[in-house]
Amino acid sequence: MDNIVQPSAPILVESLRAFGYSLETAIADLIDNSISADATEIWIDFHWNGPYSAITITDNGHGIIQDEMLQVMKFGSKSPDDARQEKDLGRFGLGLKTSSLSQAKSFTVCSKTDTEQISSMQWDIDHIKQTNDWTILIPEYTSGHHFMNRLQALQHGTVVIWEKMDRVVSPSWSVGRQQDEYKFIEMKLKIQEHVSMVFHRYLEGIRPSLKIYIDNIKVEPWDPFCESHHATHRTPEEIIPFGDGTVSIKGFVLPHKDKLTIEEYDALKGPKGWNGQQGFYIYRNRRMLVSGSWLGLGDNKAWTKEEQYKLARIRIDIPNSLDADWSIDVKKSTAKPPLILRDRLMRLAQDVRTKAREVFAHRGQYKKRSSELEYDSIWQSNIINGQRNYYLDRNHPLVKLIQKNNSDNHSFEALLKIIEQTVPVERIWLETAEKPENHAKSFESLDNQIILETAKEYMQALMATEGLNKQEAIQRIIDTDGFRYHTEIIKQL
Repeated sequence: MDNIVQPSAPILVESLRAFGYSLETAIADLIDNSISADATEIWIDFHWNGPYSAITITDNGHGIIQDEMLQVMKFGSKSPDDARQEKDLGRFGLGLKTSSLSQAKSFTVCSKTDTEQISSMQWDIDHIKQTNDWTILIPEYTSGHHFMNRLQALQHGTVVIWEKMDRVVSPSWSVGRQQDEYKFIEMKLKIQEHVSMVFHRYLEGIRPSLKIYIDNIKVEPWDPFCESHHATHRTPEEIIPFGDGTVSIKGFVLPHKDKLTIEEYDALKGPKGWNGQQGFYIYRNRRMLVSGSWLGLGDNKAWTKEEQYKLARIRIDIPNSLDADWSIDVKKSTAKPPLILRDRLMRLAQDVRTKAREVFAHRGQYKKRSSELEYDSIWQSNIINGQRNYYLDRNHPLVKLIQKNNSDNHSFEALLKIIEQTVPVERIWLETAEKPENHAKSFESLDNQIILETAKEYMQALMATEGLNKQEAIQRIIDTDGFRYHTEIIKQL
């Protein structure tokens, strides 16, 4: 005789609530189901009612026939080993249930198809605890109920209703207290930000494959790679055959802030900020799983998110047939690259990081400077005894001219040494990291006349020390750090 041990329904259902979903990731999981159901429009609605507030997610997908509704509501309705259609964003057959219960003690699914009227089923934790059994409820939502308005207007589709949202709202909230309603509204902004990022490839284009609305406001896509900008650097796409599919990898170096408008710069920082958004972005069937991570890769130790690499972003596309290889979790918010691919990913990432550092350091110049262009910056750097040092180039034309005309070269050299040894590196780094938008471009704070006079002195030094004619000197100034942003002024020479 088999010894069958039935799990305790109240205890197990509470455990299923602890998968670690946030409100944003839970809603994203429901959107996955809508996409798998061929939905082209999704409506996320917030229903304010103090501690009894609710959230509904409605789609115009093909709907669920009544005979399949019980299977859909079953925990573990599909095996992760089952072959899935390419567009299927599911994984373990748990997402609908675990994501909903992570936020609410009660959730209802109502659905209709082209051939059947609305059928409904509900899980309610309070009822499970009272009965100590896995008893599913059949709720009665009338056609006039406001939760059902969108579904009633559709030919086919599904609505998921979250109620008793103990993980979202507070029991102390009051309908008439405005600050409580504001807290509820703030949640919408976080969800909008998250959805626009995770599903941006579905939302993009003149004719997007999907439209998402939050309280009737259309969600616009957030492109982390700034692909349409002329100053974005792209690496060739690599296609790697792996297992039952292929892995596609493409690197991007975003434009320096000097090449972006204020609005573009602010938008590109993303939900995590510029430093937080650097790294790999992993997509499974165009749906973002990971948004900015170095995935534990590195040379001698794992790379960390540092200011000089904040422009580096790398896109990885995998099919759902490689879920096990990439260790996709239930929440579909983490992924780990297979060991066999780590070296290849690291080589590509190293190249993108190097380019990103060049852009960060040289204000948008992607290519390493050739030996002919070493004159374009007065500042040089080297490493002595393992420490980075910055010094002024003694071969710079202006430095050479002053040394030539100055009888007290010892004092001038002492001045240069003091400047070099007191560069406030830590302060510059800290202030740049905290408020990068506050830093002016070279010569930006000077009047045009002062810029012109400075360029004139530089031109004379080039002609005196380098033997250049006037036009050659002007062209060299235009190619010089700082002056290149004021070409029209320099041409007045």
